[in-house]
Amino acid sequence: MRNGRSSFGALCTALVGTAAIVLSCVREADVPLRIGIAPWPPYELLYLAQENGFLGDESANVHIVELPTQHDVRHAYERGQLDGILATQIELLLLRERRDLAPVVSYVLDHSTGGDVILANGVSTLAGLRGRRIGIEPGSPGILLLLRALASAGVAVHDVQRIPLDPHRMSEAIASGAVDAVVSYPPFSTPIERTGARRLFSSAQAPDVISDLLILEKEVVRSRTADAAGLVRAIERAIRWRAEHLDEAHAVMARREGIAASEVAQVLANEIQLVPFETQTSLLEADGRVAQALRDAERLLREAGLLRGAVRDDSAVTARVVVEAGRG
Repeated sequence: MRNGRSSFGALCTALVGTAAIVLSCVREADVPLRIGIAPWPPYELLYLAQENGFLGDESANVHIVELPTQHDVRHAYERGQLDGILATQIELLLLRERRDLAPVVSYVLDHSTGGDVILANGVSTLAGLRGRRIGIEPGSPGILLLLRALASAGVAVHDVQRIPLDPHRMSEAIASGAVDAVVSYPPFSTPIERTGARRLFSSAQAPDVISDLLILEKEVVRSRTADAAGLVRAIERAIRWRAEHLDEAHAVMARREGIAASEVAQVLANEIQLVPFETQTSLLEADGRVAQALRDAERLLREAGLLRGAVRDDSAVTARVVVEAGRG
């Protein structure tokens, strides 16, 4: 009898354990994927997807988390407070310095074709930046733009003074003379340009240097593929909705970004290039355009001493989410 009770007890323990696993899985599936974004007009497409009900329509259990800066977004991801982010190559590469993280590019929203800029007061050329103070958001895509711009003018990165600066303070800093130039992007660059600051360089002169990417943890891609794919489909619907309702969409986006609707329209029409869904799979191939851009960015950052960790051999891109999205 004792053996019988022991067997029964073991069975009960196993059943309880199995039930706990099932309940755990149910709870995990019920918890929304937390996707972090910072101010930048193209990221408002996620807000449009949320407000128009596209996330629900596409069965995407996703919660959009809005934070003040890209720096904040990256650090929230590092702390495990986010499951994914909209960010650029620089954030991905900095995250991959952490061996306990496995972030992968799962979707490409756009390429920056003029939205990221170097603005200056009292300096008329890139060569004139030698010895000058340049305000830049720490860990932002601006460092990639700055490295490319300086290299094009034969200026070494150690020939300029990089001043860590919150993007919200850039307008005040350049107006007061605290810095001579800034590396910025809308909505933060918009008031700076209104004051007459000179545009010395932009991402229009550096194709593929900065792209907006959906970055997810590899485990999230594996375990929450359906939600991630639903998010991608919802974004695609928001892109189409915006194209059909330009005035309404730009008014909403502008109000949230704190700039004029015409300025939002300018960014989306001329300073970024939205990526067609049908090109996503080829972009995200192991040796595709995104992987090559990441290798180029990593080389620039390592040459500048801004990446010091060992080179990782695991893939930083995956087409799994967009393939699943295409099936929906």
